[in-house]
Amino acid sequence: MLKVVNRAACPHAVAVCLRGLAVPGATAAVTTLSHADPAAENTLDDPEVLVPTTSRLDGVGPEFSYTFQPYSLTILRMALKR
Repeated sequence: MLKVVNRAACPHAVAVCLRGLAVPGATAAVTTLSHADPAAENTLDDPEVLVPTTSRLDGVGPEFSYTFQPYSLTILRMALKR
């Protein structure tokens, strides 16, 4: 599992290098929590201002690239090959 926070107002493309660690499978489950307004928050009146989105990332390997959204917390869950 890889957790990344992008505190910037722009997306960031990152080269991820996992060489020397366990070899990941070819896909990853991606969960992202983000909002265009960094001060946004859920309230009792509006509990779904911030909701996580999920997707799948193909092409994962010992080295791959991923672009992290602005003002986001992203979790990449990768199964490890045995």
